[in-house]
Amino acid sequence: VVIVVEQGAQARTGMFADGIRMFFFFHAAAPSAIYTIGKMSKFEPLDLDALTRRLNEAEGCTTDRWGGADIVIGSPRVGGSKLTLEQIKDLIGAALADSRAAK
Repeated sequence: VVIVVEQGAQARTGMFADGIRMFFFFHAAAPSAIYTIGKMSKFEPLDLDALTRRLNEAEGCTTDRWGGADIVIGSPRVGGSKLTLEQIKDLIGAALADSRAAK
């Protein structure tokens, strides 16, 4: 998983062309940070449903929650995320380890 600042409309296409299969975009700083986490396909080893549950639990979300689909998720849309880059990186690492162990 690569942590990047997304610049330009074709950033994801360029990353995928460079062989990056999973990403963590940082769009805006805390206290209301905007993040996107995704992967090239549903066959990449990161379980985004499990990661979404971990992020919502760590965030203490109620109605404004982390969510998305099977290849991309994002931070809460209204209030943004209160989690730091380091906290999210750790949660991604734990979810990735669990996903790989489950195979």
